[in-house]
Amino acid sequence: MKIQKQLQFKFRRNQKELNRITMISRSNYLITLIIVLMAVSNLPAQENGSQKTSSKIVDVGWLTTHLNDPDLVIVHIAPLKLEYEREHIPGARYLFPGWLTISTPDEATTFVQPRDIKKVLELLGISNKSKIVLTFMNGILTSVCRVYLTLDYAGLGDQTFILNGGVEQWKAAGKPVVSDFPLVKKGKLSIVPNKNIIYTTDRINKNIKSPKVDIIDTRSAPFYAGTSGGPRYGHIPGALNIPIAKLYDENFRFLPDDKLKEVFHDAGTKPENELVTYCFVGNAASIVYFVACSLGYNVHLYDGSMDEWGNRFELPLEKVEVAK
Repeated sequence: MKIQKQLQFKFRRNQKELNRITMISRSNYLITLIIVLMAVSNLPAQENGSQKTSSKIVDVGWLTTHLNDPDLVIVHIAPLKLEYEREHIPGARYLFPGWLTISTPDEATTFVQPRDIKKVLELLGISNKSKIVLTFMNGILTSVCRVYLTLDYAGLGDQTFILNGGVEQWKAAGKPVVSDFPLVKKGKLSIVPNKNIIYTTDRINKNIKSPKVDIIDTRSAPFYAGTSGGPRYGHIPGALNIPIAKLYDENFRFLPDDKLKEVFHDAGTKPENELVTYCFVGNAASIVYFVACSLGYNVHLYDGSMDEWGNRFELPLEKVEVAK
C-alpha cells in the first residue's frame, strides 16, 4: 500500500512537471508564432495586379500601406536635384548617386570610403533599423540599382527595396506627389562593409573555368558577341549573356518573378552556382545584380568590368562565331 501511494505521488508530481513543460512549450510556440507572423507581415511580397513581385521589389499598394511606418525611409534618386524639387513621393529624401560613388585613374566607378557612405546615409535619416525604399523617375534603373549595390555593400541590402516603376507608377495609381522638403532626423548607423560581394579582375581570372561560378555579361548582344565594343571586342571567356533590357518592360517595371527566373534559366545559369555580373564600368551590371538578389542567388559584381578587363591585353576574350 505504501509503495502504491509513493508511485501515485511520483505520477502526480511528474504529471505536474509535464503540464508545466507543456505550458512553457505552448507559450514559446505562441511567442515564436507571433514573431514569425509579425516578420511576415512586414515582408514586401505582394500582388501587383495579377503578377506577384519579388520581396525586393515593392509595388504602390505596399508602399501606400507602409507610408507612415516609423522606420520607413523613402529615397528619391536623381542626377539633378531639380527633379526632386519639382515632385516626389511624400516624405522622400533626395540622394544624388554621385555621393556614393567615385571615379579614379584606376577605376571608372567604385565606392566612396565607408565613412563617407555612413555620413551620407545618416544625413538621409537612415539607421540600422530602417526599412529603405529606393525610388526614381525617367527610367534611371542603372543609378537606382547601383545605389542598392552600395547599400548591400554597407550591410543594408536585406532591408532595402525598390519601388517598381518608380514615381511614374506611383502617379499612375493616382497617388499624391509633393514638392516640400521633409524634416529629417539624422540617423545613427553602424556599417560593416561586405567586401565579398565585389569581384576583382584576379578573382574573375581564377574562377573563369570554375563549374560553380556563372559569369554574366549584362551588355546587349552585339557587345557580348564581339561585333561591337571596345577597347577590345568580345566577352570574358565562358560568360553567359543577360542583357539588362530583358528584365523590365517599356515603363521600367521589373518583370514578375516567374518571367525573371525564365530569363536566368534560359541564359544557362544554375541556381546552386555563384553569379558574377559585369558590364562596361560596373553600373548597368548592378541591375542584374539586384534582380539576382531578389531571386535568391548568391551574386557578386565585377566592378572593373570590361573597362578593366578589356584594357588588360594579356587577358583572354571570346567572341560569338557568326554563321556565314
